[in-house]
Amino acid sequence: MDQIAHEKVSKAGDAVTQSAIMGPFFQKDHPVREMGTSIQETAADGAETAFIYGKVLDARTGKPIAHAVIDVWLASTNGLYEQQDENQAAHNLCGKFVTGEDGEYSFYAIRPTPYPIPSLGPAGKLLQLMDKPAFRPAHIHFMVLKEGYQPITTQLYDAESKYLENDAVCAVHDSLVVNFAEHTGDSRAKLEVKYDIRMAPVDSNGGMAQL
Repeated sequence: MDQIAHEKVSKAGDAVTQSAIMGPFFQKDHPVREMGTSIQETAADGAETAFIYGKVLDARTGKPIAHAVIDVWLASTNGLYEQQDENQAAHNLCGKFVTGEDGEYSFYAIRPTPYPIPSLGPAGKLLQLMDKPAFRPAHIHFMVLKEGYQPITTQLYDAESKYLENDAVCAVHDSLVVNFAEHTGDSRAKLEVKYDIRMAPVDSNGGMAQL
């Protein structure tokens, strides 16, 4: 249903950012952080720091959206989210950012890593029948909220990650696959990702407006 709705909106006008599953590790108490700061609270073995940035835009007009709330979270290099790992500080690798008048967002994070998912029981048997490994490709979760716009819950995937073609939960879309490019002139990060998020406005009845 999500894919059908996305295709319907996209055919009506400029593409709205594709949604993807929220997953089980979202928490409502992520801290609000200052724009351009890091979400990493705990050192991680083998971590590569990346600068993630872009704009939140109106899919109909292309204009920037001010005061949008961007909630992000990801697993550490050991494949665990902070609530799974007692060695990670509270709120490690998560946070909320609020866009300014220019619609821009930016933060520092680590390059995500693939991780296994539980493979016992019916879910594991289904993966075996589908000939899929019990792994998720490397990704960063995003949730974007702004009054007057359709909420977006999505994931950005590392283009160099394993399991893009056989994601255990079939959540990868080409438009969500991003390159971790070289980031220069900044001692805090050697990699960067630029990704603009396009939100669909809603009409007065709460439905998705025609684009």
